[in-house]
Amino acid sequence: MHGKVSPDGNLITKNQNFDVSYFPLNIALYELPPTQISENYSIQLTTTGGYLPYVFDIAYGTLAKGITLNASTGEISGKPVLSGSSTFSVSVTDRKNNYAEREYTLEINESFRFNDSVPIHRGTYGLSYSYNIEANGGKPPYNFSKKQGTIPPGLTLQSNGNLSGKPSQTGAFSFTALVTDAYNRSISKEFDLQIFENIAITTSGLPDGIVDEPYEKQLEASGGYGDFQWSVYSGYLPNGLDIAISNGKITGTPDKASYHSIVLCVKDIDGRTAYKDMTLEMIDVLALKNNTMPTALKNSSYSEAIRFVGGKAPFLFEYTGKLPTGLTLDKSTGIIAGNPEVAGPDNMFISITDSTKPQSQILSVNIAIRTTSMLTITTPAILPRAKKEKSINSFNLHAGGGPSPYKWSVVNGHLPYGLQLDTETGLISGTPVDCGLKLGSDQADPSNYLIIKELLV
Repeated sequence: MHGKVSPDGNLITKNQNFDVSYFPLNIALYELPPTQISENYSIQLTTTGGYLPYVFDIAYGTLAKGITLNASTGEISGKPVLSGSSTFSVSVTDRKNNYAEREYTLEINESFRFNDSVPIHRGTYGLSYSYNIEANGGKPPYNFSKKQGTIPPGLTLQSNGNLSGKPSQTGAFSFTALVTDAYNRSISKEFDLQIFENIAITTSGLPDGIVDEPYEKQLEASGGYGDFQWSVYSGYLPNGLDIAISNGKITGTPDKASYHSIVLCVKDIDGRTAYKDMTLEMIDVLALKNNTMPTALKNSSYSEAIRFVGGKAPFLFEYTGKLPTGLTLDKSTGIIAGNPEVAGPDNMFISITDSTKPQSQILSVNIAIRTTSMLTITTPAILPRAKKEKSINSFNLHAGGGPSPYKWSVVNGHLPYGLQLDTETGLISGTPVDCGLKLGSDQADPSNYLIIKELLV
């Protein structure tokens, strides 16, 4: 340096070289910015004062693993491999051995990332939805927002990452969420969210089954997602039937007539569940019990029901051919009644249609009715109902034709226990002590005639 006055005020009389230092040696950077695992880190320590060159060193403490200090430049750099904080002191020495030191703490966070441990779940139209988008690492607190794309209508993304609401539209939606930590680091992730209709059982009802005939019904459902699982939530299926869990098909062969109220359940893989009340009835096969009607007495009141078993009420009775003159068929009850006018046999073709759904059972058979002027029991074959352990309203059996008086007896089967038949009058009376159907053949026997008629009690 060429000058006239030295720093101490003395006159410089010739060319002279000297050092000028205006400030004491100092490390000017007060704190280190944080970093995170595997992130490239680089920070330059700045110094003031002293004399170049400087030499940097770690006075005490330890740098985080993966971080180094450049002794000549003062750069702290590297890629940290462990989270946590490390405290250490950096010293600087200039060429005149001036010394300065400053303590630092370097905070190393976990890698800033979205938490993928719980994937976003599908939603249901019109039902409450809630999902928490979460982040790890970085420096909490976090702030979430939508960066781009479309969130399903009805849902809102809160700043805390909660996505909630009631979806008002079905479909597939994609959006990108942005999260920023306390150090203003930002990361983003795309989410795909599907909204489905709620699951519902669309089968309107179950058909009736016929005893000892194969049964099959495929249950149907709409909405939901993925494969369905079917079950009977309450009640039980008829004996011989079962439901396939995977496809909802009810199959089997019922072994007896029965009526069932059940609740069906279907569930999809997301847990959406639907229930529906159903009724299921197994019907006996419609069959004629006797194709010969009880004998009618000419010019006497006649009322007999066509006797059949099985089927499902109500029934429709029709005929083709010829009824005895004076008799008519009630189409809803199957009772043939009236006052037959002409003796002799008559044959007709009877059709019985039941109410089995969806396909009615139809029974078509030939039936014969004989009208006579001779002795016959005129009491209808089906007798009044009785209750166990309750005294019945006594009633008389009746006969016509042939000379009277008549003598009555049971020749086959027996009356319900507790009931008696008066052999002189035909009066049935008493108190039944058991339940069920009892068949008996009553005989009217005037002095020269014998007539037998099967009666149902």
